[in-house]
Amino acid sequence: MFEWLTQRFRKPKIGTDLLDHIRSTGKCPDCRDGTLLVGPEGGSAINVRCAVCKSEFNIGYAFGEPYSVERI
Repeated sequence: MFEWLTQRFRKPKIGTDLLDHIRSTGKCPDCRDGTLLVGPEGGSAINVRCAVCKSEFNIGYAFGEPYSVERI
């Protein structure tokens, strides 16, 4: 009955779920709507923050593709 509600507020828990969501949509994996704003960069990693829910992530990039995601 409330399946849409649980899907809307479900937060990916592990890195592969986060990575898959960011690769497929480019949006925040927590709120599913927010644009990811780029923050400080260093080496092959970029810190991003959601414009809506303010969740923060560290995304590792190689050859223009994300290969790892961690919550900050």
